Amino acid sequence: QNIAACAKACLENTDPSPCKDTDTACLCVNPKYIKALSTCVESSCSQEDAKSAAAVGEAYCKAAVSRFIPSAL
Repeated sequence: QNIAACAKACLENTDPSPCKDTDTACLCVNPKYIKALSTCVESSCSQEDAKSAAAVGEAYCKAAVSRFIPSAL
């Protein structure tokens, strides 16, 4: 899915530490990163773009994190 330019800029400019910016599973469970990214998107994007970015992020994180959860659970 396409993500709005305002949300892309937030993704590029939000400090991912202690995660690597390529470690999606880590980023998706890092409350400091999620809060900073959400704040950036909410202040930089229209309400429609922010909702769209949140939906894309949620689907992306669900896929990334589910790879690390055993299917037997």
